[in-house]
Amino acid sequence: MNYFGIVSLFNGLLALSAGLYVLLKNRRNPLYVSFSGFAVSVALWAIFYSIWQSQTSKTAAFFFMRLLMIPCYYLPFTFLWFVQTLIEDERRTKYLALLIGVPTFFLLFNFSALTVRDVLPKLSFPYWPEPGLLMHIYAAIFFVVIPYSFYLLFKEWSKATGMRRWQLRWVTITSLFAWMGGSTNWFLWYDI
Repeated sequence: MNYFGIVSLFNGLLALSAGLYVLLKNRRNPLYVSFSGFAVSVALWAIFYSIWQSQTSKTAAFFFMRLLMIPCYYLPFTFLWFVQTLIEDERRTKYLALLIGVPTFFLLFNFSALTVRDVLPKLSFPYWPEPGLLMHIYAAIFFVVIPYSFYLLFKEWSKATGMRRWQLRWVTITSLFAWMGGSTNWFLWYDI
Protein backbone atom coordinates (compact mmCIF):
# COMPACT_ATOMS: atom_id res chain seq x y z
CA MET A 1 0.00 0.00 0.00
CA ASN A 2 1.34 3.45 -0.90
CA TYR A 3 1.64 6.53 1.31
CA PHE A 4 -1.77 7.89 0.24
CA GLY A 5 -3.46 4.60 1.06
CA ILE A 6 -1.87 4.38 4.51
CA VAL A 7 -2.73 7.98 5.42
CA SER A 8 -6.26 7.53 4.10
CA LEU A 9 -6.79 4.34 6.09
CA PHE A 10 -5.56 6.07 9.26
CA ASN A 11 -7.88 9.03 8.62
CA GLY A 12 -10.80 6.72 7.89
CA LEU A 13 -10.37 4.70 11.07
CA LEU A 14 -9.96 7.88 13.12
CA ALA A 15 -13.11 9.45 11.62
CA LEU A 16 -15.08 6.24 12.13
CA SER A 17 -13.97 6.02 15.76
CA ALA A 18 -14.88 9.67 16.40
CA GLY A 19 -18.25 9.35 14.68
CA LEU A 20 -19.24 6.19 16.52
CA TYR A 21 -17.97 7.49 19.87
CA VAL A 22 -20.03 10.67 19.58
CA LEU A 23 -23.12 8.80 18.42
CA LEU A 24 -22.91 6.27 21.23
CA LYS A 25 -22.43 9.08 23.73
CA ASN A 26 -25.86 10.56 22.99
CA ARG A 27 -27.98 9.26 20.10
CA ARG A 28 -30.78 11.71 20.83
CA ASN A 29 -28.70 14.86 20.47
CA PRO A 30 -29.20 16.25 16.91
CA LEU A 31 -25.71 17.76 16.94
CA TYR A 32 -24.11 14.42 17.79
CA VAL A 33 -26.18 12.65 15.14
CA SER A 34 -25.25 15.19 12.45
CA PHE A 35 -21.56 15.04 13.38
CA SER A 36 -21.67 11.24 13.31
CA GLY A 37 -23.30 11.27 9.87
CA PHE A 38 -20.53 13.50 8.56
CA ALA A 39 -17.77 11.51 10.29
CA VAL A 40 -19.04 8.19 8.95
CA SER A 41 -19.21 9.66 5.41
CA VAL A 42 -15.60 10.79 5.77
CA ALA A 43 -14.59 7.43 7.20
CA LEU A 44 -16.18 5.37 4.44
CA TRP A 45 -14.71 7.61 1.75
CA ALA A 46 -11.24 7.39 3.30
CA ILE A 47 -11.34 3.62 3.84
CA PHE A 48 -12.51 2.94 0.28
CA TYR A 49 -9.89 5.43 -0.94
CA SER A 50 -7.24 3.40 0.87
CA ILE A 51 -8.49 0.16 -0.69
CA TRP A 52 -8.60 1.80 -4.13
CA GLN A 53 -4.99 2.98 -3.76
CA SER A 54 -3.82 -0.57 -3.00
CA GLN A 55 -5.28 -2.17 -6.14
CA THR A 56 -2.99 -3.72 -8.73
CA SER A 57 -5.55 -4.39 -11.46
CA LYS A 58 -7.53 -1.83 -13.44
CA THR A 59 -10.82 -3.71 -12.94
CA ALA A 60 -10.48 -3.78 -9.16
CA ALA A 61 -9.27 -0.17 -9.02
CA PHE A 62 -12.25 0.95 -11.12
CA PHE A 63 -14.66 -0.93 -8.86
CA PHE A 64 -13.24 0.54 -5.65
CA MET A 65 -13.10 4.02 -7.21
CA ARG A 66 -16.82 3.77 -7.81
CA LEU A 67 -17.38 2.47 -4.28
CA LEU A 68 -15.50 5.38 -2.75
CA MET A 69 -17.66 7.80 -4.72
CA ILE A 70 -20.79 6.64 -2.85
CA PRO A 71 -19.86 8.31 0.47
CA CYS A 72 -18.16 11.11 -1.48
CA TYR A 73 -21.52 12.19 -2.91
CA TYR A 74 -22.81 12.64 0.63
CA LEU A 75 -19.74 14.41 2.11
CA PRO A 76 -20.58 18.05 1.34
CA PHE A 77 -24.21 17.53 2.31
CA THR A 78 -23.49 15.81 5.62
CA PHE A 79 -21.02 18.60 6.38
CA LEU A 80 -23.68 21.23 5.64
CA TRP A 81 -26.16 19.32 7.83
CA PHE A 82 -23.60 19.24 10.67
CA VAL A 83 -22.84 22.97 10.28
CA GLN A 84 -26.52 23.92 10.21
CA THR A 85 -27.13 21.83 13.32
CA LEU A 86 -24.08 23.31 15.08
CA ILE A 87 -25.16 26.89 14.41
CA GLU A 88 -28.81 26.02 15.18
CA ASP A 89 -29.99 27.12 11.74
CA GLU A 90 -33.77 26.85 11.72
CA ARG A 91 -33.75 26.25 7.95
CA ARG A 92 -31.97 22.91 8.27
CA THR A 93 -35.21 20.92 8.29
CA LYS A 94 -36.29 22.66 5.07
CA TYR A 95 -33.05 21.56 3.39
CA LEU A 96 -33.25 17.95 4.53
CA ALA A 97 -34.88 16.63 1.33
CA LEU A 98 -32.24 18.44 -0.72
CA LEU A 99 -29.43 17.17 1.51
CA ILE A 100 -30.59 13.60 0.94
CA GLY A 101 -31.97 13.90 -2.59
CA VAL A 102 -29.02 15.46 -4.44
CA PRO A 103 -26.39 12.90 -3.41
CA THR A 104 -28.90 10.08 -3.90
CA PHE A 105 -29.42 11.28 -7.49
CA PHE A 106 -25.69 10.87 -8.17
CA LEU A 107 -25.70 7.53 -6.38
CA LEU A 108 -28.27 6.23 -8.87
CA PHE A 109 -25.76 6.76 -11.69
CA ASN A 110 -22.67 5.75 -9.73
CA PHE A 111 -21.92 2.58 -11.66
CA SER A 112 -22.29 4.20 -15.07
CA ALA A 113 -19.89 6.14 -17.28
CA LEU A 114 -21.89 9.28 -16.45
CA THR A 115 -19.99 9.62 -13.17
CA VAL A 116 -16.60 7.92 -13.63
CA ARG A 117 -15.75 7.00 -17.21
CA ASP A 118 -12.49 5.17 -16.63
CA VAL A 119 -9.35 4.97 -14.49
CA LEU A 120 -6.06 5.87 -16.19
CA PRO A 121 -2.44 6.44 -15.15
CA LYS A 122 -1.80 9.99 -13.94
CA LEU A 123 1.40 11.18 -12.28
CA SER A 124 2.42 8.40 -9.86
CA PHE A 125 -1.09 6.93 -9.69
CA PRO A 126 -1.69 3.90 -11.91
CA TYR A 127 -5.51 4.19 -11.79
CA TRP A 128 -6.83 7.73 -11.47
CA PRO A 129 -10.49 8.46 -12.37
CA GLU A 130 -11.67 10.22 -15.49
CA PRO A 131 -14.86 12.22 -14.85
CA GLY A 132 -18.09 11.55 -16.68
CA LEU A 133 -20.70 14.18 -17.53
CA LEU A 134 -22.48 14.03 -14.17
CA MET A 135 -19.20 14.32 -12.28
CA HIS A 136 -18.74 17.82 -13.69
CA ILE A 137 -22.11 18.76 -12.23
CA TYR A 138 -21.28 17.11 -8.90
CA ALA A 139 -17.92 18.94 -8.74
CA ALA A 140 -19.71 22.27 -9.31
CA ILE A 141 -22.21 21.48 -6.54
CA PHE A 142 -19.35 20.39 -4.27
CA PHE A 143 -17.63 23.74 -4.74
CA VAL A 144 -20.83 25.60 -3.90
CA VAL A 145 -21.97 23.60 -0.86
CA ILE A 146 -18.61 23.58 0.93
CA PRO A 147 -17.98 27.36 0.69
CA TYR A 148 -21.61 27.98 1.69
CA SER A 149 -21.09 25.80 4.77
CA PHE A 150 -17.99 27.79 5.69
CA TYR A 151 -19.85 31.03 5.09
CA LEU A 152 -22.41 29.90 7.68
CA LEU A 153 -19.65 28.96 10.12
CA PHE A 154 -17.75 32.25 9.68
CA LYS A 155 -20.96 34.26 10.02
CA GLU A 156 -21.86 32.52 13.28
CA TRP A 157 -18.27 32.69 14.56
CA SER A 158 -18.11 36.45 14.02
CA LYS A 159 -21.05 37.13 16.32
CA ALA A 160 -20.35 34.44 18.94
CA THR A 161 -18.68 35.11 22.29
CA GLY A 162 -16.92 33.11 24.99
CA MET A 163 -16.83 29.32 24.77
CA ARG A 164 -19.18 29.30 21.78
CA ARG A 165 -16.74 31.45 19.80
CA TRP A 166 -13.88 29.11 20.72
CA GLN A 167 -15.95 26.07 19.66
CA LEU A 168 -16.88 27.60 16.30
CA ARG A 169 -13.29 28.70 15.68
CA TRP A 170 -12.00 25.19 16.41
CA VAL A 171 -14.56 23.53 14.14
CA THR A 172 -13.99 26.07 11.36
CA ILE A 173 -10.20 25.90 11.34
CA THR A 174 -9.90 22.11 11.61
CA SER A 175 -12.62 21.57 9.01
CA LEU A 176 -11.01 24.08 6.66
CA PHE A 177 -7.69 22.23 6.74
CA ALA A 178 -9.41 18.88 6.21
CA TRP A 179 -11.43 20.16 3.24
CA MET A 180 -8.40 21.86 1.73
CA GLY A 181 -6.45 18.59 1.91
CA GLY A 182 -9.24 16.41 0.54
CA SER A 183 -10.19 18.85 -2.20
CA THR A 184 -6.74 18.57 -3.78
CA ASN A 185 -7.94 15.29 -5.32
CA TRP A 186 -10.05 17.32 -7.76
CA PHE A 187 -6.99 18.84 -9.42
CA LEU A 188 -5.89 15.53 -10.91
CA TRP A 189 -9.46 14.69 -11.97
CA TYR A 190 -9.18 17.69 -14.28
CA ASP A 191 -5.51 17.22 -15.27
CA ILE A 192 -4.32 20.19 -13.23
